[in-house]
Amino acid sequence: MSPSPIPATLTLQDLHDRYGLERVSANPFFGEWRQNLPELSDSDKLLLSRIRQSYFNLLDHVPCLGRPLQTVVVSPLLFLGNFFTAPFKVQEESAQDIELEDDGIVFKGKLVTLSITAQFKVMVVESERLALPMSSGLGSMLAFMLQQLHGQEPCYGVLVAASNFIFVKMQRQAVPPSTPDPLNTENPMGKVHFAVSEAFSTWGSDDEFYQMFQIFKHFGYLPAVSP
Repeated sequence: MSPSPIPATLTLQDLHDRYGLERVSANPFFGEWRQNLPELSDSDKLLLSRIRQSYFNLLDHVPCLGRPLQTVVVSPLLFLGNFFTAPFKVQEESAQDIELEDDGIVFKGKLVTLSITAQFKVMVVESERLALPMSSGLGSMLAFMLQQLHGQEPCYGVLVAASNFIFVKMQRQAVPPSTPDPLNTENPMGKVHFAVSEAFSTWGSDDEFYQMFQIFKHFGYLPAVSP
């Protein structure tokens, strides 16, 4: 029987209490975002610089970034990384409406989750008006990644909100069969750790955007793991 879906509206505390999710330091748990990154060609760098310029041009004419964020930034990154060619199968896994209120003003948006591989997911925080913060999508992304775990193999993701990118790693921890957690009845297999990378911004330098794409491509090209 398939496990029950994990609600995307759960808070980080809910995910900790129900599923044993714990945030840990990226060092040494999440060193992959700094290691063995692919080299970029001059043509890669030229196209990445053009993606940045397209983003800035869009901001001059559009007060916020909803679907254009996915069209102008995320899709070109996927194209440049050859993720639209075999053996990759980019699929939209979910699209969830969200609302945030600030001083009586309601901001509406959407969380769009793309599956690049079984191990690498992309979540885009889209907004109708002002840019929604990164925190508005983190809980939903973690909930989605929890459902993608297979055994103790890691799962990776990138959360994209406005001009920012952060990478996430999640992995179930080994627990001896003789020591189950009596307080964690929904996740008897033990705790799950996650960590996040530094944030990368489209507003930063070209070199920062290049490094973000190197990490993006690195996780997309990790060897497939059988469930």
